[in-house]
Amino acid sequence: MTDAVRQSTGTAVTILECIRCGAQHPVGDYSLGCPSCAAAGHGSNLFCRYPAEAVRQDQLLPYPVVPDLGQGRTPLFPLPWLDGVLVKNEAANPTGSHKDRFAAMAVTHAKASGYERVVVGSSGNAGLATAAFAAAVGLRAVVADFTWLPESLAAPRSAVAPCWPPTTSSGDATSSRPATGPS
Repeated sequence: MTDAVRQSTGTAVTILECIRCGAQHPVGDYSLGCPSCAAAGHGSNLFCRYPAEAVRQDQLLPYPVVPDLGQGRTPLFPLPWLDGVLVKNEAANPTGSHKDRFAAMAVTHAKASGYERVVVGSSGNAGLATAAFAAAVGLRAVVADFTWLPESLAAPRSAVAPCWPPTTSSGDATSSRPATGPS
């Protein structure tokens, strides 16, 4: 996320901190994760730090506008055999996937950062969710899958948004199954 994007979002995120080495970095777009760990040849994610004082709920996410297809409003059900335990039914998300919340944020980040498309490797849930949320914000989705992926998973994803297997430099598709492509 660029500084200009961060300032326009009103997010309360103050700093990004590495989960591996603890290094703190200014809020920004770190596509390779922690710069300190990357320099040492390690990959590591960064997490958001917020001010100690209370902030509004809408400031907890790094973006104020996230595509809303109905994700997250999934029902809670009690487990009769475990008193007081509730389970969230993630199948009630718009794509039927437990990856909808992640896809919404990843696609929002891509859009705010100026990317034209998103790419994901998936055998199902992540690809379907990413394609749906990419379509919602006007981005193209490239879903790389496997030649053995059952048609029952491939067909619904292809209907949601333009998905096609990436090609090699010779133009050969990496999947043997036909897929829809960009217009």
